[in-house]
Amino acid sequence: MEKGNIVLIEEFINKNIDNKDNISWDFLFEVIEKIEKLDLSEYHYEWDCCGKMENNFICIVFDISTDSVVVYEDLQLDPETMICSDNLYSSNLSKKESVIEAIIQTIKWYNNLLKHFKK
Repeated sequence: MEKGNIVLIEEFINKNIDNKDNISWDFLFEVIEKIEKLDLSEYHYEWDCCGKMENNFICIVFDISTDSVVVYEDLQLDPETMICSDNLYSSNLSKKESVIEAIIQTIKWYNNLLKHFKK
């Protein structure tokens, strides 16, 4: 993994990666849990529903299945927004490498979202 991507993950999770040559699944799932807990509701539209404010954002889903890794925004009214997707059978990456790549792409997507709205 490129040094810049290691730094990207470390800054996102605010923690150093102990073994940069062999990142543990425990560490990866710690990062995934942080991604899934992100509250992006302030970047999505709201509406009044019977006196209660509703928000289109539900959560970020990090889906690791037998043959793919998919990350998307789950939304109430709109179709899900794909953040990244990797079909393990069509790539040369292992499942672990695909998860790491999905984490990197998702953090970059999140950082770009923040930059866009902070202007």
